[in-house]
Amino acid sequence: MDDLERHLKDALAREDAPAGFEARVMSAVNQAGESNRGGRPHLAARPRWQWIFAMAAAAVAMIGVGGEWEHHVAMERIRTAHLEVEQREAGEAAKAQLQVALRITSAKLEEIQQKIGEGSH
Repeated sequence: MDDLERHLKDALAREDAPAGFEARVMSAVNQAGESNRGGRPHLAARPRWQWIFAMAAAAVAMIGVGGEWEHHVAMERIRTAHLEVEQREAGEAAKAQLQVALRITSAKLEEIQQKIGEGSH
């Protein structure tokens, strides 16, 4: 690991820029600026209507996304409401089944008590 660390340290060591580097970069920037004037205009130089169109397109996109989000939220609310209704109906059905089972059990217990009462006399 020491050898790897040394190689990394050497590879990532700070080095001074070669002589004339800044001048070459500034010259290239100036040349690009001059050649750009004859070709495609800089962003800030675009006509106002293009910016208005871009802003309108962005607003329409945001409205579309907002509408889609509202639709998604509404559908989730509907799904939640349906789930709550289904759960309530399932609970009511279980309650009705339990009531029937308790009535049957109660009737059977009464029969057993009557038989026990008859047998003891």
